[in-house]
Amino acid sequence: MNGQSAECSCEKDLEFLHKKIKKTPSYKQNKSTYNATYNQVLKQAASFGSDYDCFVLLNSLLISLNDNHARVYGIDK
Repeated sequence: MNGQSAECSCEKDLEFLHKKIKKTPSYKQNKSTYNATYNQVLKQAASFGSDYDCFVLLNSLLISLNDNHARVYGIDK
């Protein structure tokens, strides 16, 4: 699943990313901060309609991990 698909569902993309993040070492080190951010982002995801807004939201979640190796990249359409 990716944010570039024709039928972008930010909630589905967020769920997919969340499952992947929980397997990383940076999640284990920053679990409480990440979980607080995830709950905020999850509430916002339902109201986002554009791919760009979802892209920003997914990256804001990754920032809470304080891991410079974790980013969501997009392709200019």
